[in-house]
Amino acid sequence: MDLTLLLMLASLPILGSCCSNPFVDVGSGCFFFSSALTLDHPTAQQVCVQINGQLAKIVKPQQLWDITQYIKNDQTLYSSYWVNGAEVEGDWLYKLGQKIPLGTPFWATFSIANQEYGQQPVDLPGENCVAIRKETYYFFTSNNCDELYSPLCEEIEGTASSGTSMGGNTSSSSCGGAVTGFSGEITSPNYPNAYPDVNDCTWTIATMDDSAISFTLNDFDTYAEENHGYLEIRDGPDSHSPLLGKYWGHDGTVPTPVYLVTSNAQARISFWTDTNANGHRGFSLSWTAVWTGGCHIESYSPFGDIQSPWYPERYPSNLECAWIINADNGSIISLKTISFQTEKDKDIVQIRDGADNNGPLLIEMSGSVEPGYEVLSTNNQIFISFKSDDQNYDKGFAFKWAAKETCPAPYLTVGRMCLHFIFTDLTYGQSGISCQENSGQLAAITDSQDLRDLYIYLQNQGIGDTSFWLGGNDSLVPRGIYCYIEGMGILIRTPFWGATGDYSEEQEPTGSNAENCLLLDAEGFHYFRDAPCDTMASALCMYF
Repeated sequence: MDLTLLLMLASLPILGSCCSNPFVDVGSGCFFFSSALTLDHPTAQQVCVQINGQLAKIVKPQQLWDITQYIKNDQTLYSSYWVNGAEVEGDWLYKLGQKIPLGTPFWATFSIANQEYGQQPVDLPGENCVAIRKETYYFFTSNNCDELYSPLCEEIEGTASSGTSMGGNTSSSSCGGAVTGFSGEITSPNYPNAYPDVNDCTWTIATMDDSAISFTLNDFDTYAEENHGYLEIRDGPDSHSPLLGKYWGHDGTVPTPVYLVTSNAQARISFWTDTNANGHRGFSLSWTAVWTGGCHIESYSPFGDIQSPWYPERYPSNLECAWIINADNGSIISLKTISFQTEKDKDIVQIRDGADNNGPLLIEMSGSVEPGYEVLSTNNQIFISFKSDDQNYDKGFAFKWAAKETCPAPYLTVGRMCLHFIFTDLTYGQSGISCQENSGQLAAITDSQDLRDLYIYLQNQGIGDTSFWLGGNDSLVPRGIYCYIEGMGILIRTPFWGATGDYSEEQEPTGSNAENCLLLDAEGFHYFRDAPCDTMASALCMYF
């Protein structure tokens, strides 16, 4: 399909969607599957930008599950897609520098021509861009950036259908328009040269909530009389908003600089003339957003989110924020990073046990932190503080937190699960008995984030080479339907089940008559695999 035609179709309204056109609701995000196009990675990103988006940034296992299920349910979307991410000097990064999570359950596995079983990304020259390919069941793969795949775009939060978006510095010397961002400059047409004879220009500025706009009139030179021209600045978006200042006159008539501040996050600037400019250069007006909101919050909810001010846009300078989270007695608090990028060693987050800044320090964060990094309190209160300096602000951070009950011995807290690892060679049946003897059952991994938490734990504990029985089998009639012991269905396909080997082979479960029990397979990088029930493996028990 022609790119121009595709973008024209993208402008048509989509009824019943909470997303801007042409994006559709998929899980908790807004995405556009342009399966009619096949492009290289840089061009795919450009297509996404043209519709106020970017290549999809998949940072959570749940997003990968939602996307693969959406494609599965619409065969017209069955294509391979470029997504956000590339290799930069040995690191795999999203476009703005945040690290891409490696390992399970994001990256594909492979086995080629008697070589050792491996997991993407592969270290091959030229394979520097991330795609989710139909041949690899929509797990991440590293690819040559010149390969031709379809763009998978996501809507950038905060963009509007008009094409404006929150950014950094903006400037405008045209005659009017909508301006967004955090700072910028507005000048008369042709500035610093003479403006045209007749002007009727209006600019509206909208910045982030909980902000005011600080103006500096740097230069001013117009016709001497008000009835032939003036500059007007209002405290709000329309012509009836309160007047902050109105100026006219030759060079020097208005002593500059002039400083003004709005009471809210919107302003209106009007420049009108009706006579000969006579060489007058007009004006230069700079502006910047000033943070006025609070960031001191105390919560008693059992779960929630914490974000830096203005997230996902850049946070303001000179912040001092504090969050206090309280859980029920007998609980601890799990705090996980969704995204984290601050100025390294300058803009710092501290997380402490307790309800104030005097509690034991659990961790200090700055710079870049991988999504999914978990901090656990030792009691039912946690204190988070954030300080930024006066320069070089960054994107900021988002945390998700949840209260959880402490696990009884011998169970350990892994993410939101209580798990016990029995490192003895056991069959599937023997593993189930051993878990019952420890007041539990073989584990049921029902959420993709739980699989990620378990994978990270195994790697951090140095037990990534151990396979574990999980509490699932296909013993129900008809055979081939996998359920956990308590009857709950097991989610099938990506991002839970790995491939059997080569890209050309099947994705687990293969449905073999001899493979009826659920194994968390170390050789397969701890993706699910159906295995013979008499296989010897360790037991993974869960306390329910």
